[in-house]
Amino acid sequence: MMSLSSLPGNIRRFIRRLIPDEPFLVDREARYSGPIPRATKYWCIIALALNAAVSIVATIAMRNLAPVLIASLASLFPAYMLLFWRDLASTFDDVARRQDGINFPLPIFSVQPSMEWIGICLAVMSSVLSIVGTVVASFHLPR
Repeated sequence: MMSLSSLPGNIRRFIRRLIPDEPFLVDREARYSGPIPRATKYWCIIALALNAAVSIVATIAMRNLAPVLIASLASLFPAYMLLFWRDLASTFDDVARRQDGINFPLPIFSVQPSMEWIGICLAVMSSVLSIVGTVVASFHLPR
């Protein structure tokens, strides 16, 4: 297996930027307000680039514009995260604050995923949906 230290400098720096700074699970009381985390920003950029590449290749292969539409829809959320991260974090904090004031009949876990990890998962999920949607469309569209 190849170690990170054996990679060239540019690739090593790029891979380090993809590693989140926060742990996956944080306290329920943890709130986030600030600029978009570095790892989330890079994962969103990768998701947008992957969606564009998949749509270009699939459009050429299928001779249909459906992959462009699928990729455009799948790219909305990573683009929204890149452009309006503070608004997204503010909404997340407001919802968490409201949940703190409500007494739920069932116990709620005392930990939750961090905002950085939620953003990364949503960016990756958009690319997966774009690829799956393109594959499904390729089987259902006339040739």
